Amino acid sequence: MVPHLNYESHPGKPLAVHTFGVRNKYTLNCQLSIGIVATLFHDVGKLNPNFQNKLKGIPVNGYSHHAYLSVLVLYNFILNNEQIALQMLHCEDRVTFKVKLIQTVAIIALQHGNLPDLEQLLNYAEIRRAVCF
Repeated sequence: MVPHLNYESHPGKPLAVHTFGVRNKYTLNCQLSIGIVATLFHDVGKLNPNFQNKLKGIPVNGYSHHAYLSVLVLYNFILNNEQIALQMLHCEDRVTFKVKLIQTVAIIALQHGNLPDLEQLLNYAEIRRAVCF
């Protein structure tokens, strides 16, 4: 079996299958670059072993959320692949890149709730817990 298929997004559903299914469904209806990037990164935090254990019903002591970890992976990707990220988000300048990045982070970090006022985008207590994972 391919190792990446051992990770699940939901019980019995491989993470890779879910991620590309969400992306494909999104692109049938919309082509916004922030949405496409968000679909690719939205659940990557589910690679967290604590999240995987939670899916299996195994008691978890540590951090088991996934959205903020997904944002951290996106951030790391951008730090190491800035030119690719600029292309993926269809940005020709830094201002547009910053705006689209904030929009993408909002979608990923708050995918299971209402999108907030961007001034209150990130919950710093949640960020600290995710970083200390």
